[in-house]
Formats: sequence, C-alpha cells, structure tokens
Amino acid sequence: MRELIEQFSNAARRSAGAEQLVGTLAQFFDFLPLPAWIKVVDLNGHVRMFRTNFEYQKQTGLTYEPGHKDEDQWSSEVAEDFDLNDQAVIRTRLPIETREIAPDASGKDVLWAGAKWPIFSPEGDVVGVAGFAIAEPLA
Repeated sequence: MRELIEQFSNAARRSAGAEQLVGTLAQFFDFLPLPAWIKVVDLNGHVRMFRTNFEYQKQTGLTYEPGHKDEDQWSSEVAEDFDLNDQAVIRTRLPIETREIAPDASGKDVLWAGAKWPIFSPEGDVVGVAGFAIAEPLA
C-alpha cells in the first residue's frame, strides 16, 4: 500500500515546478467547500482512502485515516454501495454521477449527490478514484 501511495505522489511531482503546483492543489482540495476524497487502488484491487478534505471530515464526522477501506468506517451496506460506484469508475475508466445514502456527522441518513472520476497513472492505468458530494435531506 505504501508503495502505491508513493508511486501516486511521485507521479504528480515529475514535471517542472510540480512541487509548488502539488502544494497549491493540496490547499485547493483541503479547503474546497464540498466533501471531497481521493482513494487509491492497491495491488490487490481494493480501493483505499488516500486523502479526505476538511469538509468531508466535518460533514461525515469521520477522522482522516489513510489506507482504510470504506468498510472500516461505514456500515457494510453503505460501504458496498460506495464500492460498487468506485468499481464502476475503475472498470469503465469514466466519471459517473452518484447518489449514495449514508449518515452525516449527526448520524442521520442523507443523500450524498455527487460525482466520482478515475485518476490515471502516467502509463494510463487507473490508480485511484476521486470524488465530491453534496448532502441532501432524504424526502
């Protein structure tokens, strides 16, 4: 897992001035006013959390734990729904719109409407899935 995270991070630093760009993009990501996350695909094909932003942590009530799988922090039903969408992105190599039901920080189920998209390695392999969502009350 650590090797995959290093590969993912190093790929972003290969161009001139990339370190400054990576820092700027990290700040953009961290302070985005929507819950957002980046997951990596490990060598066994499992999707694991790489990074979450501040709003994700605030609205879900979950702490940032790199390397965890969804089932480590969500119910099995919620984790399965998240994984089905992650796997669709990996399989099709295309962005998708999502509508997933999961609890917010208060424990109340809400509809997380958003999008997920693939992250590619320099060789063109899908190495991750990124996404964002907006919490909407259930009718």
